[in-house]
Amino acid sequence: MSKIIRKEYQIAVKETVIKYYTVVGKNGKDALERFDDCEIDYDTQDWIHGTKPKIESMTEILECPLKGEGWTETKIDADKIGEFEWHYTDECEGEMVEGRTHCYVCDEGIRNSKKRLLEEKEKEYLNKTYSGNEFKVVEN
Repeated sequence: MSKIIRKEYQIAVKETVIKYYTVVGKNGKDALERFDDCEIDYDTQDWIHGTKPKIESMTEILECPLKGEGWTETKIDADKIGEFEWHYTDECEGEMVEGRTHCYVCDEGIRNSKKRLLEEKEKEYLNKTYSGNEFKVVEN
């Protein structure tokens, strides 16, 4: 079972607003016809009523089982790490929506036969070379 990172709630509030318009007309019927024809000037609006907030839905955001992993489309070649031909394509987002098995990045990597997970040496290189990378590396 994946660890719950946070819960997101969709909350709805129904509000009633009254808008006031100024319409010049010969009589009430004429004013309403001009309103329908958009011959109006907007004046103000008043907020009249709001319903009590109601939870419509809740979504659990879970930790992806491949958090800290990365993906590449290059073939495994330890001598090429860091060279121009070598690159990594994606990094695990670390978060997935309940009901999924992996985050969108990892799910796409698993389905794409051209992609593979980064090797330990590749993750070590990225962590040492670029600040901000937090690839999971197994310590020997």
